[in-house]
Amino acid sequence: MSIVLNIFIFLIVLTVLVLVHELGHYWSARRLGITVEEFGLGFPPRFRSIKHKGTIYSLNYLPLGGFVRLKGESDPTISDGFASKGVLKRFLVIFAGPAMNFVLAIILFSVLATATDRIDSADIVIGAVSKDSPAELAGIKKGDILTSIGGVNLDDPKDFSKAFNLEPDEITKIFVSRNFETKEFSLVPRSNPPVGEGPMGIEVSLINVIYEEVAIWQSPYYGIVLAWDNTFLIYTEIGKWISGSKTPEITGPVGIAQITGEAAQAGLLPLVYLVAMLSLNLGILNLLPIPALDGGRIPFLFLELIRNGKRIPPSRERIVHAMGFAFLISLIIFVTLGVDIPRLLN
Repeated sequence: MSIVLNIFIFLIVLTVLVLVHELGHYWSARRLGITVEEFGLGFPPRFRSIKHKGTIYSLNYLPLGGFVRLKGESDPTISDGFASKGVLKRFLVIFAGPAMNFVLAIILFSVLATATDRIDSADIVIGAVSKDSPAELAGIKKGDILTSIGGVNLDDPKDFSKAFNLEPDEITKIFVSRNFETKEFSLVPRSNPPVGEGPMGIEVSLINVIYEEVAIWQSPYYGIVLAWDNTFLIYTEIGKWISGSKTPEITGPVGIAQITGEAAQAGLLPLVYLVAMLSLNLGILNLLPIPALDGGRIPFLFLELIRNGKRIPPSRERIVHAMGFAFLISLIIFVTLGVDIPRLLN
């Protein structure tokens, strides 16, 4: 698949994710009596715009985001403005964007649950063990059937991904079934394994798979379960980054475009799954307390509550968010030039 087509598909996916996110802010603001001055897709300069009932709807030249500009964002004296509303209403407007990304993820996971048969039960067999890997040094062999990893039993397929979310450089107990006998091993997963090898150094596949057809009326339940499980895994991963037990694996716009193209080439369902995961990640990352993101505005609301309604001066808050925005743009440029492009060339 050509690079141009990859970029085109990526821009469509990004547009959908951003549109859903900004619709959350837009809809909640309108419902709470806050005037929306502009709903923009992409970043200025403007390409086209129309004005309807006091709101400008704009299509902008830089297709890498979107925005909702609210009236009176920092002036509490404007009666129908954002800043004039109470803490709860402002929180709801801020939270509505990420919330819509969670809703989109649940919908897409529900579609996947209906479109594909659910694995009711399966065994995980080790197909290969890398030389000098933690698994080989511990005594694990090809053909062993995994039954437990790090205290997580592998009886239920929904626990498979959780079991393989290992703590690097910490002793992990592994139980396998070998010739109908249970054997216990201890190994230390690697934090930086060789290319093509995982932390343990094993390749696995599923055997004795039993599928269960999911009815349409059951799909919302499984959509919520999949969204919850993946949210848990993402927050666990972020926790490892913060604690320093794992090095963050960051991908920029170019890398995401490449992955999106590969998913589209694999088929519609892999692409839907990727969009669901990107929407989930967008919702989660936007709630992190990072200035310039939605989550970066929430601490100012809590400070206002603690200070009995006394707000941080808007000028100071703008400076904090401007610094956060500059940091995020710098990070994107660094990741693109230092990670994405070299990875693409390799």
